[in-house]
Amino acid sequence: MPDATDLGISLLTLAVAAAGAWLPWAAYRAWRGTWRRAALAPLLLGLPWLVWMIARAANPGDGANWRLQIFAWAMLTLVYMTCAFTIKSILDKARR
Repeated sequence: MPDATDLGISLLTLAVAAAGAWLPWAAYRAWRGTWRRAALAPLLLGLPWLVWMIARAANPGDGANWRLQIFAWAMLTLVYMTCAFTIKSILDKARR
């Protein structure tokens, strides 16, 4: 049975992952054209990673780093989306 620290870290990891998935989804719904596809990229790249992690979880010795892997995906997604927001903002201002 996991202790309170493990449970807290797991919940924090899942909350960060939810934010990492929500941000590109919100941008996908708001943007049009090429930017819409750019917003969908982290979700499409994260899907095979998720399937791979679930497959590894079937082997108890291999799935010990799932929190780190999910957190890494979420952080990379947030950095990617920050760059996408910044670039889109700069290009939109240049067009005005």
